[in-house]
Amino acid sequence: MVGALGCRTDLGECDEAAVRRVVFLDTGSSADPRQGIPMYAGQALVVASCGADRFCHASSPNLAEDMRFGAPAGLSFDVSLACLDGEFCDEDSDGVARLRRDQKRVFDMARAILSSVESGWMPPDGVGERLAREHFGRLVDVGPRLDLDEGEELPPIGSAEGTEILRNWLACGAPVVESTGLPTGGRPGDLCGTAASGTVGDCRRRIFEPRAPEPRWSSIYEDVIFPMCGVACHGDGTPNYIVESALDLSSSQLAYDSIVGEMAAGRACAGRGILVDPGNSAGSLFLDKLTTHPICGDPMPSLAVRLDDEVIAVIAAWIDAGAPFD
Repeated sequence: MVGALGCRTDLGECDEAAVRRVVFLDTGSSADPRQGIPMYAGQALVVASCGADRFCHASSPNLAEDMRFGAPAGLSFDVSLACLDGEFCDEDSDGVARLRRDQKRVFDMARAILSSVESGWMPPDGVGERLAREHFGRLVDVGPRLDLDEGEELPPIGSAEGTEILRNWLACGAPVVESTGLPTGGRPGDLCGTAASGTVGDCRRRIFEPRAPEPRWSSIYEDVIFPMCGVACHGDGTPNYIVESALDLSSSQLAYDSIVGEMAAGRACAGRGILVDPGNSAGSLFLDKLTTHPICGDPMPSLAVRLDDEVIAVIAAWIDAGAPFD
């Protein structure tokens, strides 16, 4: 890095719109808490290629020497999210302190960082790209489909497009996503409503892909219904469509009492069928609403977020078993 410090690489102009391009981390596992987290594209390239907390320019002084690949222990560029849940991101948290410190280091060394990448000196011999695959997975721009599998993968940092993304990010002052929230009341990548601004960076909505729950009500409610429907839309969050839908899913007991054995009463589906008909998943409107083309109203969950067939199959099995409350 010493040689690069003397270079006065021109960072150029800042494209404010491009620097806020949000990409998502695809780790390939719905059980990984990092699956679907958002970052700004330039931030994501630095996180994946420079190591974050796992290799090379990691913040941890205890990282094994063979994982640093020659990077000094104090030269950390860990601009990964300070915390996953914005509610726990206060200015005194360790994650926020780390992000503030390392973002400032990136800002101070911006020209040296860009010069190192442009010259091909960093990441060394493709190490960053290889380790990014091993330790992080794919960085994906999901586009309007909001689908990790079908999204456009971010180019590596050493490519022409990747280097331009890095240059613009550095020219704009290295903005970061600080924390993330569920896509309730908005689309993945949107700012997190009133809690959009954190101490260091922004809060952006993540992609949420619920794992298949157990075929019992408590698991179905806690793992699928509440995070996808019970916070916003059918809960106290924003937007709130409880009156329009005549369906309040904000608590386990209230949700159960509102859908099991109850006729649909919302504006779009009033009288069109029983929401959950115990023992009859094929005739349950609640299950039909989870499909792409329901018999009435819009498919649910809204905002183009679709549930996997595996998740829907578990809900169907619970209904066919009599839809018991546990």
